[in-house]
Amino acid sequence: MAATMIRKKTDPTPLELEIAKLMDKAELGLGHLYFNSAKEIELPEGKKAVVIYYPMKLLVEWKKVITKVVAELEKKMQQKTVFFVGNRTILKKERRGTFKPKGLQKRPANRGLFAVYEATLLDLVHPALVVGKRTNYTPSGCYIRVFLSKQHQTALESRVDTICSLYKKMTSRNINCVFDS
Repeated sequence: MAATMIRKKTDPTPLELEIAKLMDKAELGLGHLYFNSAKEIELPEGKKAVVIYYPMKLLVEWKKVITKVVAELEKKMQQKTVFFVGNRTILKKERRGTFKPKGLQKRPANRGLFAVYEATLLDLVHPALVVGKRTNYTPSGCYIRVFLSKQHQTALESRVDTICSLYKKMTSRNINCVFDS
């Protein structure tokens, strides 16, 4: 059963096999759900985060069980924070004057760079909702202040620093998460 949790073209890494076995042992009733890949990312504070990528066609099903799976995996994997992120594709911007073969469609809005970064942020802060965002410009650089919903503050308060540093590592954009008052 653990082998069916991973679906990718290359051989799975030891981390992916370990995650699949842990999910299988937890008996969460995941059934037909699977993931594409998993990466372990070193964060500046000496912490480690595990990012599990799932296919976009299973987005709705994963969102239903994601909190239970994350809690179970974090119990089993000590000293590691677990995040689930959709496996999204970034397409290049179409250039003016380049040859475009007949029949090709325009780039969808959800495949642009900023749309993928926004969706990644929403995946990282799940189950909280992003209530607002402000871009602040300072002499040392710019950062995005993200306002999160207050109702999930207790669940996410310990993970906010990890989310900010992980988002910086994944997208090279600085964010500062604040709970809405």
